[in-house]
Amino acid sequence: MPREYTRRPLADRFWEKVEKTETCWLWTANTVRGGYGQITLGWKEGKGLSHHVAWFLAHGEWPSFLRHTCDTPACVRLDHLVPSNALDNMQDKHAKGRQRYLRGADLPHTKLTDEDVTAIRASTMPHRVLAELFGVSRSHISGIKTGHKRI
Repeated sequence: MPREYTRRPLADRFWEKVEKTETCWLWTANTVRGGYGQITLGWKEGKGLSHHVAWFLAHGEWPSFLRHTCDTPACVRLDHLVPSNALDNMQDKHAKGRQRYLRGADLPHTKLTDEDVTAIRASTMPHRVLAELFGVSRSHISGIKTGHKRI
């Protein structure tokens, strides 16, 4: 007869993966992009972010968003977590200088530099010729010339 498998309680599995320091309580197991902790909730339930699980274990409800007041993604310390929303999170990141807004030549897919745009706007060559020279479409050149496109 096969042995029945019983999974250990979530709280036990969770807290054994937390290192409590003087400031933050750091998740030491699996992380996802950005350094946020992740734990398997159950076979059917899937996975959850560790700071959300910490909140659930303490309050019995799943938060939509939590903001880290310590700005440490791996932290699960409850007094470092504040219920939030997407807008608050973005405003907090921006206010603390953790959100970089890329524009123009700083964008990773940009083909043209600021100098290229200046040269295109000053040029009297046909759009077809400029498009071939700079490796972009004629409509892109037209957008730059009319001011509808920056790069």
